[in-house]
Amino acid sequence: MSDRRHAPDHAARARLPRNGRRARWLHALVYLTTVFLAYSGIAVLEEGHPGLASVLGGHVPAATSHRWVGYGLLVVAFLVVVMWWHAAGRFLNDSVHFRRSDVSWFAGYPRMALARRRPAPAPHHYGHFDPGQRIFNILLLLALVVLGATGVVLGMPERFVPAVFGWSLRIHKLTTWVLLGLLAGHLLLASGMLPGYRGVWRAMHRDGRVPAATAGRLWPHWAGEPRAGERVGADRP
Repeated sequence: MSDRRHAPDHAARARLPRNGRRARWLHALVYLTTVFLAYSGIAVLEEGHPGLASVLGGHVPAATSHRWVGYGLLVVAFLVVVMWWHAAGRFLNDSVHFRRSDVSWFAGYPRMALARRRPAPAPHHYGHFDPGQRIFNILLLLALVVLGATGVVLGMPERFVPAVFGWSLRIHKLTTWVLLGLLAGHLLLASGMLPGYRGVWRAMHRDGRVPAATAGRLWPHWAGEPRAGERVGADRP
């Protein structure tokens, strides 16, 4: 009787391995670099507010550091794709694969995310990511590709690309604000502030494990997959 009584409590406290150490370190590198690029980019674009750039030593040092850190992030992205092409391909495949049944997920999402007591699971979906995460991943990748491409153009001598420079600057500015909006929404969910996302911050922090109850709400198919020990899924990007 004692074992049966404590079994549900033990299951409720269980955590599932969501992301391995490599994925967590890469995530930290990307978001810290992105935060720096966002700040330095705004400091460069908003020349009417010199106080922003003064933190980085002035307008010219801010622009220089922004450019080279951006190049560094592009190099890291290239190396990740080359060295871990299988994981990168799996991430991309998981992000673009949608089903018709995913439409019902959005209808049940508010109740799952905002219910104060015992958030109900959203309608079942398949895959490593929920439909909202997949849309976020696609938009984030597109934003980073656009920012990288336009950033390279903006880093060239303007006399070589006069017809493209102006449009690249406009697109770069617009995409920067789009990216900031995406990151704001991501931080809200990843923080675990919403009831349905309690404990989800552990997926990319601490030990990379998420509470089984949270995993069952957000990724029911993934949470129910059989696991051979603790290693399955641990190194997902």
